[in-house]
Amino acid sequence: MDLRLNLALFEPGNLFDFLLFVTNDLGQVSCDLYILLDVWGEYFFWPAWLQELAYEQRSYGNGPTSETILQFIWPAGAGSASGIRFYGAFFRPGTYDLMSYDMVEFAFSETYPTPPPVSPTPPVGTPTPSATPITPATPTQAPFVITVPGNIQWTNTGITVQAGEEWIIEASGTICFHAGDCAGTTVGPCGTGGSTPCYDPECGTGQPYEPGFYHGALIARIGPSGSVFLICEYYQRQVSASGELYLGINDANVSDNDGAFTAVLMPGTW
Repeated sequence: MDLRLNLALFEPGNLFDFLLFVTNDLGQVSCDLYILLDVWGEYFFWPAWLQELAYEQRSYGNGPTSETILQFIWPAGAGSASGIRFYGAFFRPGTYDLMSYDMVEFAFSETYPTPPPVSPTPPVGTPTPSATPITPATPTQAPFVITVPGNIQWTNTGITVQAGEEWIIEASGTICFHAGDCAGTTVGPCGTGGSTPCYDPECGTGQPYEPGFYHGALIARIGPSGSVFLICEYYQRQVSASGELYLGINDANVSDNDGAFTAVLMPGTW
């Protein structure tokens, strides 16, 4: 069990994204999932967030999977606080035999961003100099939303990262291995190791671009020839090199693919 929040400090207008990640290598496993919100000793149980004991049953197959527990835009007027915690635990069905647990903590503040300075309005009749439009090579405001087509090996995000920076990448969407005939050939960002079933023979025998990762998964590298690393549905860590960030499809033959992944990228400290 791995509980994750997209930020440690939330302010008005921020996306609040609370996710559960599970990596299972024990075959099919059933469990009872408990998640509670601890507000200084006041406990609220998911999924209704009431002060009554509650849980839901889950069953997981092999490989990684993820689930959105709570998502909303942080409102204005909530005030400020710290030390708020989510706890999660897996128990064997119908028992309190603990299988796994995790905790994540956050804070919130009523701080608003400083508005940009307003340029003075020139007097009426002042000529306005013409300018040649310039398209920036990199996005200028986080979070960055990048479409990664399934039929393109590598997509340049236009984002330059620096070694040591922490980045968060959340991915969604599906691709399929045969354009025009996607029935049973679809995978999500974790490829053939994800929660989206794929029944096509290529899912088992097709050649991935990077053999160490699941076929069809979302991958990345820094620079046009950097080392490949796995994104899957969620990535959060410090990058080890500097350069332009590329996102790609872990398939040796992308030309007959269809669909696309959507990746939301944000610096870990934004």
